[in-house]
Amino acid sequence: MRRRLSPQDDSYRLAEPFMLKHIARDKGDAGDPDYDYAVSKQAVKHGFYYLGVARFLSELTQVGIDSVLVGGDPLITELTNGHPVRSARVWCRPFNLALSLIATGYAIWRVLSLIHLKKRKTVESFLAVDSIDNPPRQKKIVTDILDNPAKEALWVFRSRAAYDHLKDQVSDLPCYLPGDGHYSFFSGMTAVWRAVRDGLRLFLRYGGVYPSLHLSLAKLNAIRIGYEAMFNVYKIRYFWGWDEYNVEHIMRSQELRKAGGVSLGLVNGVNVFGSDVVYRFIDYDITYVFSPGPFLKYNRDNWRHPEGVRQIGATALNREEIKAMLAVPKTKDVVVFAKNYCDGAEFLDQVFKIGLALSDRNILISLKRSSIRLGGLDEFLKYINDHAPINVTLVEDLSFDLITRCRYVLSGESSIIAESIHLGSVSFFLDTYPKNDIFIYRDYEELSHRDGDEIARRIKGIEDGSWVYPVQRYAELADISGELCFDVLRRDLGLEPKDPQILKGIWSK
Repeated sequence: MRRRLSPQDDSYRLAEPFMLKHIARDKGDAGDPDYDYAVSKQAVKHGFYYLGVARFLSELTQVGIDSVLVGGDPLITELTNGHPVRSARVWCRPFNLALSLIATGYAIWRVLSLIHLKKRKTVESFLAVDSIDNPPRQKKIVTDILDNPAKEALWVFRSRAAYDHLKDQVSDLPCYLPGDGHYSFFSGMTAVWRAVRDGLRLFLRYGGVYPSLHLSLAKLNAIRIGYEAMFNVYKIRYFWGWDEYNVEHIMRSQELRKAGGVSLGLVNGVNVFGSDVVYRFIDYDITYVFSPGPFLKYNRDNWRHPEGVRQIGATALNREEIKAMLAVPKTKDVVVFAKNYCDGAEFLDQVFKIGLALSDRNILISLKRSSIRLGGLDEFLKYINDHAPINVTLVEDLSFDLITRCRYVLSGESSIIAESIHLGSVSFFLDTYPKNDIFIYRDYEELSHRDGDEIARRIKGIEDGSWVYPVQRYAELADISGELCFDVLRRDLGLEPKDPQILKGIWSK
């Protein structure tokens, strides 16, 4: 059976201080508040990427495969305790000067293209939505939040190509494209001067870093200009982003505050592995998360507004779908969510134990669809076919359909454990991973189990009344307050909830 070569470890915590020191954030330089936080995010992502590659090569070396990283930032040798990095000699400053001139030239062109002698009419919008590659899901959510989304919402696209790709799905909605921003002649000349000044500052401060990192920093100049031009025309009260993983949300939040708006952000998923490069640098005024306990434990020191964290439940289902789900009685079947590339024979053996111990019900194994392409599928399926008890079967149903039907949920490394608790299923973390791995679920008593027989005993205990699932212990992992995510957002927007406490009592059923 296939398993990942390297266990999840604390690589991120090694990369962050190293890269922050590398970009001289710890040398007493006051820096530039418009760029420092975004620079930190980009630099740490850069270091974490190379660290991950080098760690992978180290694992190959340990199993007898000689490896060397060709190309890449030579500083990673120091970060990885001497793993060889063979890199072409690069004169960083001359090369970065050329990159900086190109990036600054683009920023100036962007300003000039947005200068209009005729004053643009101000457009007021209650809620702007950062349009991702799934407008149907976003429309479904926004429709549940706003009373009149066609008039109150603005769909923001970052490029015309993105709009052209999705325009059929948003043809009935007001949209913003990058060319819709505005500078007057005089404000435009000021913006050109600032583009030159900021380009020079970014080069002087970071011109000595590796070119790929410097280019990502030089681009921040044009990103800031794009949002400044947008807010010159659009007076937005709230801006809802879905992009905590990239640096654009930082630049947007900063410019939005200058214009008097409030930045809202939905954080995707759960930080199952503790510290994670995706979640370390987040800048929203109000940040909506599924599991505030782990997020704040690992990121409170680094988020700009940790006091603005709000817990919400599932956003994948709209209001009517949740009502329909509540009308479906749960069976005593068990659904097991697995990933073929990292959940191997040991994981399946524990699932089979549960199947033998609970022979009066179905044990349904569901593979995460995005994991199928990552390898190990043939071995995974063969092991099930050769060893599974008769009541253990592989299914292809949608995840939320399975959670709706099944009272019990098991999973390996996935946010679905927290999501299923929120939706009323008894959930367990089937932990067959190395003990030095970092998983947030290990911090919660009686949630994590290594032995399938123990999970089966817990389930039997629930059904004969000898044990009660301690759901209150997991309140910081999953919202069990009974309030829909849409109504949490409505309250923050100053609107009355539509279905207060619709999920209240789901755990008493």
